[in-house]
This record gives sequence, structure tokens and C-alpha cells, in this order.
Amino acid sequence: MHTGLLCVAVRDLLRDWFKDNPRCPLSSDVIHVTPDEKPFPYSGDTFIAVYGSTWSPVNDDVNVALDYMLGVTCTLTVRTAYVPNNKLGLEVYAKQYLGMSATCVEIMRAVSQNTTLFSKLAANKEYQYYSTPDDNGFVIGQLFEYLRYQGTDATPNPVYAEHFTAKNEHLMDDAGLAIMGYTMSVRFGKARCGIRQ
Repeated sequence: MHTGLLCVAVRDLLRDWFKDNPRCPLSSDVIHVTPDEKPFPYSGDTFIAVYGSTWSPVNDDVNVALDYMLGVTCTLTVRTAYVPNNKLGLEVYAKQYLGMSATCVEIMRAVSQNTTLFSKLAANKEYQYYSTPDDNGFVIGQLFEYLRYQGTDATPNPVYAEHFTAKNEHLMDDAGLAIMGYTMSVRFGKARCGIRQ
């Protein structure tokens, strides 16, 4: 199995979690698998990018069976209106932080140690190729353990036009130094995969 399959399962899990969430409802079209933390260029005000972040051996001994762990990161991006840097403060930053933190907590609750991940993977036909034993009982790679929470950014990180894969849109900011949004990343890891014979 590879991180791409795990990312799809996490995306589906998050879409289910946020769909009818009374604390923080989000529609499915703002949660996508992406190559990195950047949202789609024409995304709305809120976007959750799901992407692979780790793929590493459990044991460095090359004489043991292939055994590895996977990790996934979920990065929340929130756009903000143009505000000069000297005006950033309670209205823009602190209030943004409160809302983003609440969403990150929901991501943590949804993904960490959630066994629904296994059924999400099992529904994927490509995963069945990796996890179905052949005639000799040999399995290429199957998820044995769920994802565990590994950490979250302590505060929102400012991002600029390039984060949105867009040119700077603010006429008052020719240098492109205006903050156009904030991100917070939630990291998960230690989802153990391996080969069975």
C-alpha cells in the first residue's frame, strides 16, 4: 500500500465527519487530496489539503520482512481580506486563530485512531490489489494499524499569493507582501503497513 491510498481514505473520512458537524460544518468540496499543502487556485475561503507526509521503515534491519509506517498531513487554509501589516491584531489574527484551532481539533478528533479508516480503504479497488492474498497467502501491503496524532502548528502561519498559486491581487501591495491567508497543519503518522506471507 502507499500514501496515496491512505490520503483518499482520510479525505473520505473527513468529508463524512464535517458534513453534518454541528460545531464546524464544512462541505465536501473544500476537502481534497493534493500534492502538498497548497489549496486549488480557485478554492473558496476555506480549504483542507490532505497529502502524504511520511513513508518510513519500522525496522532498519534489512533482513527482516518489509514493514513500514505511513503518515498523512491535513493543512487547513483560510483566506483573509487585505489588511496592512500594521493593522493585524485581534480582529484578523486572534479571531482567525480561534476559528482555525476549532477546525484543527475536529480534524484531530476525526482522524486519530479512527478504525473507520480500514473500511474506507477496503472500499477502494486499488487497495484490494495490495491487501488481497494471492494463492500462496502472500500480501503485498496491508494497513494493520490506524493513524495516530503527531502534532499541530501552534499558531496560524501567514501565507502569501504564491500559496494560492495565484498572482498578487492587491493593487495597494505591488511588492506582494500582503498576507492573503493563514494555514495550520495537523500531522498524523505511525499507520503501520507491511507484508504478510
